[in-house]
Amino acid sequence: MHTLIPAVLYFSLTTVTAKAQQESNTSLLRLPIYHVKNDEHFRSNNKQGKRDGASISMPLFTANSREYLIEIGIGSPPQKFNLTLDTGSSDLWVTSSKCSKSSNCPNTKFSESKSSTLNQTNTGFEIQYGSGSAKGKVAYDTITLSDHYVSPDHRIGLASTTQGFASTSDRTTSGVLGLAFQGLLRDPTEATFMVDLVKNKVINEPVFSIYLNRQGEYGYTGEIVLGGYETDRLVGDLQFLPLVTYDSSTGRALIGRSHQQGGIYKYWTVPGQALRVYHNDQQTIVYEPQFEDLQPAILDSGTTLSYLPKNIVLSILKTITSEYEPLKLNGGDIQAYQINHCQRALENKTMLFDFEFSSSALTKCDQKVLIRVPLNELVLPQNTNDLKTATTCLFGLAPLSNAFASSIGSSGWILGQTVLRSAYVVHDMLGFQVGVGAAANGYYVEGSGSTSNGLNTKNSSQSKRLVIIFLFLSFFLIS
Repeated sequence: MHTLIPAVLYFSLTTVTAKAQQESNTSLLRLPIYHVKNDEHFRSNNKQGKRDGASISMPLFTANSREYLIEIGIGSPPQKFNLTLDTGSSDLWVTSSKCSKSSNCPNTKFSESKSSTLNQTNTGFEIQYGSGSAKGKVAYDTITLSDHYVSPDHRIGLASTTQGFASTSDRTTSGVLGLAFQGLLRDPTEATFMVDLVKNKVINEPVFSIYLNRQGEYGYTGEIVLGGYETDRLVGDLQFLPLVTYDSSTGRALIGRSHQQGGIYKYWTVPGQALRVYHNDQQTIVYEPQFEDLQPAILDSGTTLSYLPKNIVLSILKTITSEYEPLKLNGGDIQAYQINHCQRALENKTMLFDFEFSSSALTKCDQKVLIRVPLNELVLPQNTNDLKTATTCLFGLAPLSNAFASSIGSSGWILGQTVLRSAYVVHDMLGFQVGVGAAANGYYVEGSGSTSNGLNTKNSSQSKRLVIIFLFLSFFLIS
């Protein structure tokens, strides 16, 4: 009799999960991403340090081939701002009325006197990016999403000085919306943006998904979904990866040989295990570096380029062209590589780049997950907006800084927009996992996604909880 119980429980599990999927299908709001042609070209401003129920998606906007912006309202009545969507940091901040032109601030500023719900404090706010920063005071105010989703009492930085964010354009950032974990906040007891949305019952679970689309598409072309995800932007199945934690005292990533229980969540970091460069036939491997251990791979939507150890970047670049030169910031470290005679360098080349991840934070494994990126997403036009007409281009992989590598205790990867445009990524703060699938952007090549049968559900955390209940009851009743 007890042996029949698991079958009954399994039926209940699949029934509830299917019902949750149907409910989730009807609750998603899908709003687009806006992509603008770049009028400004390479500037070294890339940073290297920083379910069920109702779901909300918000418009994003990418400017100068380097950032995606989300429009949100702050205050009562709401004042609208375009903020950089950044999964590589955790702070929400905007420029305040006290931020003058001499302080290198963006044009659009928050007017404190016009918000009836603003609660200002004397607590200092400061955040440092790779080549930019913001500094001011902490405040609390109401956030409005999509004009009618209201969430009160969010922690906001009101910046009185900034560096690296100034622009004369109306369609550029006025701050940053950080979507990483509390471990990156100066005060880790404060709630993050996603946690506040759950607390205020705007969404039911701290889950969001991002679709960026290909770099050559302009206008409204992608979306972020808050509270869950949808499948129209996805080809094939989603495969889920565990998040990597960090040692709270040393900052070291607890992965591979350094893996241990505990630690804190900071970035959206997953276990990277391999990198392969193929010809488009998917049979001939052009280059494959050897990694002795798992690599902490940070998924960072706020970074234009992707970062790997310098020797690997150069080895990959040499498989594409010999006509390149390093770009340095003020004569210092190499920030990126410029490809000269872009058309000649890319002519008749149809290469694929596989970024491979492990389903375990402890060791490499055969149950692997891929993000497959075509060559034309790893090369950015520099002196025009189109790869077909550009004479110089930026290579989409750049050298990881020694300072950042040492801060996480290993070499590691930072995967920015040049890689993430090829993926549909679900960020699950409740299950501490990331779902990865091939983006429905017209580039899909068989083999993208995973070589195994992984989790494929609209509500991964609910399914996980049901599986745990199922296993527990099965063991208890059978024994």
